[in-house]
Amino acid sequence: MQIELILFFASLAGIILMIGRKVLKLRQNFAVDIQVIDAEKFLFEIPNLEDAKYVVMKHAKRYGFIALVITLRSYILTHNFLKKKHQELTIKAKNTINRYIPQKEKAIKQKEISGFLKTISEYKQKIQKIKHRIKEEEGIK
Repeated sequence: MQIELILFFASLAGIILMIGRKVLKLRQNFAVDIQVIDAEKFLFEIPNLEDAKYVVMKHAKRYGFIALVITLRSYILTHNFLKKKHQELTIKAKNTINRYIPQKEKAIKQKEISGFLKTISEYKQKIQKIKHRIKEEEGIK
């Protein structure tokens, strides 16, 4: 929030400065007595373009790195927050579904397992039993 306010007031000051210069030029053009405005009358000094470019290039890499770190941190924090909330909501949804739908209706709504999957599961169980018997006979834990 602070960054947005700083940017807003900086842009507002820039707009006021541009409009002020235009008004001063218009007054000079239409005035009967042309007066020279001294640089001392301005409240602040506008830096040289080369100096401003040097300062910007000097700090651009650092500020870019800081912006990258802030962006990544905010992404990770929001991702983790949303992930936790999603898990909590799924648990709540499952609990409400289990509360309002009786177990008999659940059994009816479940699809029957296909014959192929049944045979595969039976083969897996048989293989596990055989492995367990072999381990018992050889004394392997």
